[in-house]
Amino acid sequence: MAIAQTAPVAPGERIQLLDVLRGFALFGVLVGNLVWLATYENVTREQMDALPTAAMDHATRYLVHFFIDWKFYTLFSFLFGLGFSVQMWRAAERGGDARRTYLRRLLVLLAFGLAHAFLLWYGDILNIYALLGFLLFFCRGMSTRKLLVLSALLILLPQTLLRVWPHISGSAQVSAAEQTAEEAEERALKEFRFRVYTYGAYPEVVREHVAFYFSSWGFQLYFNSAIFGKFLLGLLAGRLRLFHDPEQHLHFFRRLLIWGLAVGLLGNTVFVLHEWLTRNDILDDNSAPILATLWIADLGLVGLAAFYAAAIALLLRKPAWRARLSVLAPVGRMALTNYLTHSLIYAFLFYGYGIGLGLLSKVGAMACVLLGIVIYALQIIFSRWWLTRWAFGPMEWLWRSVTYGKLQPMSLQPDRRAMQA
Repeated sequence: MAIAQTAPVAPGERIQLLDVLRGFALFGVLVGNLVWLATYENVTREQMDALPTAAMDHATRYLVHFFIDWKFYTLFSFLFGLGFSVQMWRAAERGGDARRTYLRRLLVLLAFGLAHAFLLWYGDILNIYALLGFLLFFCRGMSTRKLLVLSALLILLPQTLLRVWPHISGSAQVSAAEQTAEEAEERALKEFRFRVYTYGAYPEVVREHVAFYFSSWGFQLYFNSAIFGKFLLGLLAGRLRLFHDPEQHLHFFRRLLIWGLAVGLLGNTVFVLHEWLTRNDILDDNSAPILATLWIADLGLVGLAAFYAAAIALLLRKPAWRARLSVLAPVGRMALTNYLTHSLIYAFLFYGYGIGLGLLSKVGAMACVLLGIVIYALQIIFSRWWLTRWAFGPMEWLWRSVTYGKLQPMSLQPDRRAMQA
């Protein structure tokens, strides 16, 4: 009996809404990462402004900033917390204890994430999810009130405190010469990464990946805090079973749709305004007006992600929309495989080693969005084809097999007695 209690979830036991949401989130993660990687992180403004598509790229960047940036990571993080809650609930229903299995799953995910971050692409999120997943485990018994309060604090406060503290402590007072030196250092770093990723051999790229991982902890402090706050929201939603049977919570989803849209529009208007003001040197990134409204921008990220989730939950009730949106479910069921495939594509498109095309500085935001649409369409086709033949995606199968210490059946009708607890 204990074997069945901790076995992987069979295809027939999955919640379609969650798979559709994961598939939808992966599209936004793909497009956001393509634009960030190609136009923000490793190239200078002058390189982007020199492209013949520069005017359209600027407009596209603002649209991506408004509708995609951080919204889909928010949704994906929420779904991680919700997935944890589903695991705990199913184990309790069967009279079992999923703790050991969950912790083993996190250790395997951490190993995948670190290998991914060092060997393939430095923007890995898996290792962060795994590390924060251990913390989530210890929050499973918190009351609803505590989860809500802690989640709000973690989402809204860290970025503001991180940015405001230097002003309070006086360490933000720098001379014009120091500021110029910092800008020159940032530019030099971008130029260095551009050379490594475009012309460097694979060992040089790996060294830079490792250096990036261990040099970005200031950003990670804010980013990880916000992610964990969204984990907690997902944990709470799972405990309340809001996404298990949306028909029982229509009033909640309709209100979430309205309030999510209202807060999302306000917050992301502020979010994009910050970008425009700083990009055009009207305000400094650490000016008082921007620091005072950071929390509004952070709230807007959650608001728009909530609107997306509520809209999909309500649309899935309609037969015509269910047929349209159900094509996203196979992508969501193979989320790990598809996410890692994205990184193979990033390496092929933007790095210069091996058969890489080395497209950094050669494509702008508009091309990245179009590439994202094409890549995602191919993933929809591939995921659907694969899951008509096999029960799991390739990486999902490996994750489960390593977690349970036994090769898992790939048949669409696996013998559950053969599975190892």
